[in-house]
Amino acid sequence: MNNAEIVEVARLVLAVDQSPDNETLAQRLDHRLDRFDIRGIKGALLMMATKILAGEPYMVCTDSPANAKQYRSFADYLGATVTEVDQGATIAADVPRPLINLRFDPPRRP
Repeated sequence: MNNAEIVEVARLVLAVDQSPDNETLAQRLDHRLDRFDIRGIKGALLMMATKILAGEPYMVCTDSPANAKQYRSFADYLGATVTEVDQGATIAADVPRPLINLRFDPPRRP
């Protein structure tokens, strides 16, 4: 699933949230989610897109530089601002390996 498809599913999630009684939207979302593996980073990217498109911040903590790179790239695609958060601020500070804590803020609207 590419970035555009993730954003499309995120928009469906938000549409269903706004119109929970709309069976057509709910069925479209179910159909899309059936073909979407929400485990791993793709599910996190879907959650990130949903939050950013709703105008809310999103935070992630990872020990994988490759995943951090993918999160940053997707944030750029969304136009979100990325801030690396001090490791001391994480809940998982007792984890022995280095963690990368990222905060994503939605684009500012004029």
